Amino acid sequence: MRSIPRAEVLVPSFTFASSVNVILFERATPVFVDIEPDTYNLNPNDLERKVTPRTKAIMVVDVFGHPAEWDEILRIAEKYNLKVIDDSCEALGAEYKSHALRVMSPSFRIKAHKRKANGKS
Repeated sequence: MRSIPRAEVLVPSFTFASSVNVILFERATPVFVDIEPDTYNLNPNDLERKVTPRTKAIMVVDVFGHPAEWDEILRIAEKYNLKVIDDSCEALGAEYKSHALRVMSPSFRIKAHKRKANGKS
C-alpha cells in the first residue's frame, strides 16, 4: 500500500504496537475496531460499522493462535473494495477451516519474525 495521507486502516483495538506503528509510518490513520471477547480478534459487526469512504484497508491480527472470522472479514473487504493485511505473527501454525493463517489474505501478509515466534533475537 502506497502512502495515502488521510487513508484509514481498520485495526483491532487489541493488538501489538507494531501493527499500528506501520499504519502511522505510512501516514495513514488507524481506526480501532471492537474485538470479540472470546478470541480478542476483530468483531465483524463493528468492523463494517467503521468503514468510511476514506477506509482503504483492514489489518487482521490473529491473536494468541485464534483465527479471526476470515469469511466475514473477506466478505466485508470485497463489498467495500478494501485491501486486507494479514498479521498472523501471533498465530504461528494456526489454521482457519483447514487453511494456514499465513495464506488467508489475498492482498498482503506479515509473517512471523524470529523474536515473536520464539522470543530470541
